[in-house]
Amino acid sequence: MIKKKFFGLVLLSTFLPFYPSTCLYAAWPISRTPRIEGVVTDVATGQPIENVVLGCDWGQKIATFGGDVSKTDKYGVYVTDKNGKYMVPARSIWHTLPYGVPFGVGFTGLRMSFIHPLYSTKGYGVGKIPKKRRLYDQTFWGYEGKYVMSGGPEEKRIGIEQDGVIRYDVQLQSLEEKYAKSLGLAVDSEEREEEAGRFRGFVVSLENGFYWQVLKKKNVEFDLDEIFKRWDIIAEKFFIGRCRHHLENYNNAKKNIRHIILGEK
Repeated sequence: MIKKKFFGLVLLSTFLPFYPSTCLYAAWPISRTPRIEGVVTDVATGQPIENVVLGCDWGQKIATFGGDVSKTDKYGVYVTDKNGKYMVPARSIWHTLPYGVPFGVGFTGLRMSFIHPLYSTKGYGVGKIPKKRRLYDQTFWGYEGKYVMSGGPEEKRIGIEQDGVIRYDVQLQSLEEKYAKSLGLAVDSEEREEEAGRFRGFVVSLENGFYWQVLKKKNVEFDLDEIFKRWDIIAEKFFIGRCRHHLENYNNAKKNIRHIILGEK
């Protein structure tokens, strides 16, 4: 034990004098993300959305002689309650060596995905705005040293860390709202066919079982038949004419999902 502590002190004394700016930027030896909380609602109705699965990926980059290698350091999943509330706890990550030295590690940020089978998936990023660095994106001017949450330019707003917490309410668009315009297009139009393919792709993406397995593991109840019913309303309008070929993949995806959840073939 004494030898390990001595070795650690040697590493610190060796690298710290040469990489002070890098260490500050990478938050070495510990990267910490604040607690994040908010409410998820339907963008059209304002009603809270229950059972939204939030996947969180804490990323890092490792400096190697062949270039940077990106990987997931930690991963967490959380589910909104009946009031649409979610909470991601604060998390600290230990880095043995600072980024900038061979095999040093740097925290790249937290990626968050809000997933629900009846709503468009939405992604966000959480990162710390570096100090003493010129920022080309004026959106973040004045927030140096703070953690911020952003959904990109289309979101037109950011969540700023205050007292160790980021409070950010998320709005999701229902599939009915998303595809309402496309369903009004001519049956054989190319645009309608593209949108039909995107809807089919969304359903097929849920075959991987991630969403359903999270709810089962956390003993969260959900109505699969109601979800399928709402999908079918969209499918019956979409998968006609030149879009009919999507129907087989769509039905197979539903069978696979039912097998994942209920074990039915």
